[in-house]
Amino acid sequence: MKCRIAKYYESLADLPVTSISQPGDVKGLIPQSPPSQGEPFEVISEDFEKLILPGITHWQHPSFFALYPANSTFESIIADMYSAAVNSPGFNWTCSPIATDLEFVMMDWVAELLGLGGIYKSTSKTGGGTIVGTASEACLTVAVAARERALSYEAMNSLNRFSTKESSIRHKTRATLSTNPGSRSDLSTSARADLAGRMVVYGSTETHSMGHKSAIILGLQWRPLPVTKEDGWRLRGETLRKALEADVAKGLIPCMLIATLGTTNVGAMDCLDELTEVAKDYPTLWIHVDAAWAGVYLSLPEHRGRLYLDIINQPDKGFEMSHMISSDSIIGDKQEMLNVKQLQNILKTAPGTVNSFCTNFHKSGLVSFDCSTFFIRDKGCLTEALELTPHYLRSKEGETDAALDFRNWSIPLGRRFRSLKIFFVLRSFGVQGFQRELRSTIDLTNYFDKLVKEDDWFESIQDTTLALTIFRMKPSLNKLNKDCIFWNLNLKEQEIIINNLNQRLAIKIQATNKISVTNTFVDNRFCFRIAIGRMSKKSHIEQAWKLFKDCSENLKREFYRDNQTSMSDRVIDN
Repeated sequence: MKCRIAKYYESLADLPVTSISQPGDVKGLIPQSPPSQGEPFEVISEDFEKLILPGITHWQHPSFFALYPANSTFESIIADMYSAAVNSPGFNWTCSPIATDLEFVMMDWVAELLGLGGIYKSTSKTGGGTIVGTASEACLTVAVAARERALSYEAMNSLNRFSTKESSIRHKTRATLSTNPGSRSDLSTSARADLAGRMVVYGSTETHSMGHKSAIILGLQWRPLPVTKEDGWRLRGETLRKALEADVAKGLIPCMLIATLGTTNVGAMDCLDELTEVAKDYPTLWIHVDAAWAGVYLSLPEHRGRLYLDIINQPDKGFEMSHMISSDSIIGDKQEMLNVKQLQNILKTAPGTVNSFCTNFHKSGLVSFDCSTFFIRDKGCLTEALELTPHYLRSKEGETDAALDFRNWSIPLGRRFRSLKIFFVLRSFGVQGFQRELRSTIDLTNYFDKLVKEDDWFESIQDTTLALTIFRMKPSLNKLNKDCIFWNLNLKEQEIIINNLNQRLAIKIQATNKISVTNTFVDNRFCFRIAIGRMSKKSHIEQAWKLFKDCSENLKREFYRDNQTSMSDRVIDN
């Protein structure tokens, strides 16, 4: 088996990058019913090459530049094989003690590798990290915690958080509480539904779809906020503030903000410093940092500034009384002061601090899918929202808190032994080797961007972001007559022609099956995204660039032919 895997990697560069299979092709190659008698494994294994490989898009191919990398390593592959061999479901410590204990240690290794502060380590009293399948799973998990925290906060509704406009709502809800307010479990079903239905999850129009999906699943409202080309497609603090003020005035409840570092489409970095500053005025607003792709680049000290590490690590400076008490509150009342303390216990962290952070090691982090590392500033928010322990899941260690069960940190009960992959990879590469792999992807991206900028027929759409560059074909106009057709078109009409040119180029590139790239629209401009992973070398970058050049030659000639004619010549011809 290991020999077959090694052989696959040895021949990978010679394979077509993408599959030419059509939907349903495999149905004609595989029997419609399982065999009644078992077959020799050698025969089954051979079918991997005959039946499976032709339908594979080779994400490990050195000429795969689409979407974002999903690179693996032999260390990670072997770890996955060992994990499958022991096959522990890992739902509590007693299932396999090492699965839990190693995850604790590995998450601290990852925190140190990325420069995360001590608050995110398991050695802290409150924070820690865990491994989940994907960034979408992490987002949904923290959305549950954010919702439950906000519900608990609203259950303590004797205080007015923002304005006296909510007073009637508060008094209406108070009637639905038991004599022991402050716990979401004390809310009636109708009150819970009313409050949750008024909660809002915020992101930008560039935020990954997982934000919207999490809101749908949990019955929350989703508010995508606009971003602009002028701001580099980053979510700004003022945009967030206006949305929060408008929603609060409507009686809505800010629940969660997804701040993205490295958006999927363009790699934009939301202005986390501005967003956290605005969030200080909104106690129930949970701040989740989604750095699914870009987060592993925090391992490079020279890039920690652009990835807002200082803001992610910003210490909890405590609560201001103005956050807890509205202008109509009676500060001197002992019960009021008790309520303030209860609200602080519910929130756990001061408004405006990052509550959670996630990055995928299965993208550029040398670890095979799936392995999404997820950190939280206060694990109590997770366990209070998700902990359920029926009798059959109880253990002596869990009852005494000698061991923490990660099942209470995430949605699934069963958990894969993913920490073994991180253990193998970081031991084999070391911090310096890990950093070297990532720096190589950035260097190659800058090299490709340089080739683009040196060519009159191509342009970069924006500055490179780590290992992502976005570009397009754009006509070289210095050979056109000043009165030619193209010059006499308005800007919108010119862009239609340029978009058509790039769409035709995309078809030519795809037809070669020599590289895989993603096409997208940025500011209504059809573009190409090149995302470079660890398998690519300089020669593969040069081959990709040559392919773009070669495929564009006929398009250049056609463009000159169609646009060289002057407007006066066209009038005469007619």
